[in-house]
Amino acid sequence: MKHLPLLLSFALTTCAAQAEEVLRVSNWPDYIAPEVLEGFQRETGVRIDYQVHASADELDAALRRGERYDVVVPSHFQLPALIREQRLTVLEPARLSQLGTVDPQLQATLAGLESANRYAVPYLWGMLGIAVNRPKAEAALGGPLPTSWSLLFDPQQSARLAGCGIGLQDAPEETFSVLFTYRGRSLARSGQRQVGRAGEQLLALRREAKVLDNTRHIEALQAGELCVTSAWTGLALSAAAQSSQALEFVIPSEGAPLTIESLAIPSNAEHPELAYRFIDYLLRPDNAVRNSQASWFYSSLKPATPELQALGRQQPQLLPDPSIRRQLYIAESLSPKLKAELDRRWELLRQYPASATR
Repeated sequence: MKHLPLLLSFALTTCAAQAEEVLRVSNWPDYIAPEVLEGFQRETGVRIDYQVHASADELDAALRRGERYDVVVPSHFQLPALIREQRLTVLEPARLSQLGTVDPQLQATLAGLESANRYAVPYLWGMLGIAVNRPKAEAALGGPLPTSWSLLFDPQQSARLAGCGIGLQDAPEETFSVLFTYRGRSLARSGQRQVGRAGEQLLALRREAKVLDNTRHIEALQAGELCVTSAWTGLALSAAAQSSQALEFVIPSEGAPLTIESLAIPSNAEHPELAYRFIDYLLRPDNAVRNSQASWFYSSLKPATPELQALGRQQPQLLPDPSIRRQLYIAESLSPKLKAELDRRWELLRQYPASATR
């Protein structure tokens, strides 16, 4: 009988392992505060199998091949296709006690995308703008910087700025969109030939750019290797806060594409009940603020929420002025043919040999 305690311990451990609840999550890199994850696991006893997707295409591919997640964080432009393909669950608002904390303007934006607010809840948001090292850029340009996409899309300006380093965010649809916006045109209302010509202009810009990717451009900016790059809000604000360089984030006067990352439950989720608990936990104002601080993207809380106002006093850059929203727009959905041409052109930019860049 001397082995009974050992056997009993083994049995209890085995039962505990079998009874352990696991929540599978796929999110963008650095899009959550580690202490928020730890807090959920501590409060609920649920273990989180946390994975990241580095691009929208990566998440789409995982869902299409049947990968099972309980919570995913797609970008707003992915939602219409995911809804049409029946890959997301219609949410039950009554199961989300914190839903009332979410900014109704963001919810209304999702509602305009095939009623995507029925399937997803805004989590974090931002926009594609321009990150600049003003002293270096002004020295290269020979004068004050315009608050304009001309820094990248005017050939004379980009040629001058190439001397101090140009970078590009790997954001195909958004980059084509802002190029057409800069020209005073609509990408979605253009033809394949017009997209092709825009692709040629972007390829010429790529020949001048040192970097095209989703992380290296920010590292190069922080290191002083670049003076101008397109960048998402969170990446640019984080770089400015952590670098000794004089970095700023600029929203061009012509407008900037808005991005909303949202919380959704896939239709093949194994643990939808746990998914609701996790989403509700993330929407709690204290956790929403922590995740904004960790990611440097804007929280989806209502602007008047006390916790968000307190964050704004502590870190003003994380509480944008309401007037900024008037400069933002949602990029329109593209026809399959137009998107195929855009993707083909962008792939040429990605394949441009690094050795050929300056």
